Amino acid sequence: MYHMYSMKQAGFFHRAVFLPKDLWMRHKTIVQLKKIKHEIEEISKRSKRYDLSHIEEYSAGLHHALNYAQNIGETSFFVEGSEVVGIDEESIRLLKFLTEGENQRTVISIVGMAGSGKTTLDAHANNNHGVKKCFDCYAWVSVSQNYMIEGLLRKMINEFFNGREKFVSPSLSTTNYKLLVETLVNFLQGKKYMIVLDDVWTSSLWRQVSVALPDNGNGSRVIITTQKEDIASYPYAVGSHVLHSQPLSKSNAWNLFCKKAFCNEPGRSCPPDLEDIARTMVEKCDGLPLAILALGGLMASKDTSEIKWKEVHDSFSWHISNNSLLDEVKTILLLSFKDLPYYLKNCILYCCRFPIEHWAGAGRLIRMCMAEGFLEERKGLSPEDVGKFYLKELISRNLLQVEKHSTFLRPKLCKLQDLMWELASTFCVREGVLLIYI
Repeated sequence: MYHMYSMKQAGFFHRAVFLPKDLWMRHKTIVQLKKIKHEIEEISKRSKRYDLSHIEEYSAGLHHALNYAQNIGETSFFVEGSEVVGIDEESIRLLKFLTEGENQRTVISIVGMAGSGKTTLDAHANNNHGVKKCFDCYAWVSVSQNYMIEGLLRKMINEFFNGREKFVSPSLSTTNYKLLVETLVNFLQGKKYMIVLDDVWTSSLWRQVSVALPDNGNGSRVIITTQKEDIASYPYAVGSHVLHSQPLSKSNAWNLFCKKAFCNEPGRSCPPDLEDIARTMVEKCDGLPLAILALGGLMASKDTSEIKWKEVHDSFSWHISNNSLLDEVKTILLLSFKDLPYYLKNCILYCCRFPIEHWAGAGRLIRMCMAEGFLEERKGLSPEDVGKFYLKELISRNLLQVEKHSTFLRPKLCKLQDLMWELASTFCVREGVLLIYI
């Protein structure tokens, strides 16, 4: 009896002592659960506001887009000389890198935004008969975002073995990575070769293909075109070179447009009554050759009357046009957008809150993305540092333009490339994702 009473008494004292603590812990747990619930609700709201699921409508046709973009890269090799404008200086540098300098195998990277003329620059130099005479064999391979290394190696073999099919194993389509590499190494051994890897999206590609490209010490050259700075600056080998494909100057952009849009006019010149309208539209192209050629092709199909051109000008937008030539630009930019990690896609869409020509302060942009919860937590980094990292990555991908730098060479004013703004705003306007301040 006493024992039972003692246990009851002990239980009473235990509750008396620990009840406040238990109540506090329960209260703390409830507060934390409410906080978590609130965060989930906020994430849900942001998810609806910046819903990227609708982008999958575009991604449903992404396989077609990938093939289409690859075809554009391949056909750039056959671009007409009349459509090559403003790349003389870069072309001369590329020719020099190809034909002069080190005897060791050298990698030359050409980097620039989608549609900036990287492939055309490469093709223009490589179509030079003097260049091809310097090499024993040559290959041009377009790399897709979702490439399979075995398929890529087979492409390389088919290109290098051009006209020598009888030397290729009949079981080539089923051979494994090791045998494909051995086939290439055995064929290229002792030869001075040149290969173009067009539109590379990942540095891991080089680790996979470099073993198949022997350094014969006789001046072999590898050219890589890419949109990403980190791939261009990858430590491929001693003596590697990087060329930046810059947007065309205003005068070169205008000349290229006139050659395309007024191909049937005397001297391929713009009629005076259309010049103001035409120049305004050309400025929207950001100096990107692919966009200028697409616009020029569109306007070449229109009557050269001021009324007709004004109608196009007043309704001009890259994302509402159904013209197949402009679809080339949208397709290439869509691939750039698709390659972004989800957190950078959020930032790209958020930039559409600003008008198309608005230069936003880098610090302000980071703080706004921070407030929206777009910045992931990263160990050892403050949210501001994470924001700076995101900004740097978007700039390195040539999607953000920098207008002004601080005294420490940090981005101070930046904005989306106009064409990327047009593409991103398509998703925003169609789905009512967010309000765009025009």
